[in-house]
Amino acid sequence: MKSNIDKVYSKLPKKHNFKNHKVDLSLLDDLNDRKDSWTSKHDNITELFEQIRSIKSEFNSIFNDVSSEYDSLSDEYNDLFNKASELGADDLADKAFSNRLDMTNYYGSEWDNDILRFLQD
Repeated sequence: MKSNIDKVYSKLPKKHNFKNHKVDLSLLDDLNDRKDSWTSKHDNITELFEQIRSIKSEFNSIFNDVSSEYDSLSDEYNDLFNKASELGADDLADKAFSNRLDMTNYYGSEWDNDILRFLQD
């Protein structure tokens, strides 16, 4: 009569192929490593989005201030130019005109239009 252990062993397959199991585990480890790398890159992109959102907000605030101040200064230089011209103060009118022209030429001269549009969206 067979013991219970013998009965259990007799039901098991005689030969085991553990190599296939090892390959499957290795493949799973490789996939998990790639997934971890992907997750890390994804998290970096998420962090960059937050930084870009913050930069865009700061940029728009400063840009609006610069733009408003440019408009104000430009108007005031125009007023000074007109008043100086009416009074015949040509030297003062020339300086007002020259300063306004300098501002106009300088305003945004070093800004990349594609980046500017992106930041203003």
